[in-house]
Amino acid sequence: MVRKKLDQIFKRARQQWDKNQELAGVVHIRLGHLRPGDVAVILAVAAPHREEAFSCCRFLLEKLKSEVPIWKKEFFNDSEIWVENKSDYHA
Repeated sequence: MVRKKLDQIFKRARQQWDKNQELAGVVHIRLGHLRPGDVAVILAVAAPHREEAFSCCRFLLEKLKSEVPIWKKEFFNDSEIWVENKSDYHA
């Protein structure tokens, strides 16, 4: 389910930034128990020009946060809660 949604987001990014089929990207999402401050997502974009790469990377990360069905559970001393992914980014 996650891979399918990421593929759709990458397709939208290609339509916006990849006019000459030169854009490449990769994303890795960590699974399991993470502590505050741990790296959760690694995302890289290669493009002929850095502005395209930076803009595309921001788009991909924000869409990942708002559209990809990733569930996050936060643990506290006496409770735990599920946190909804959300982003106020508009591209």
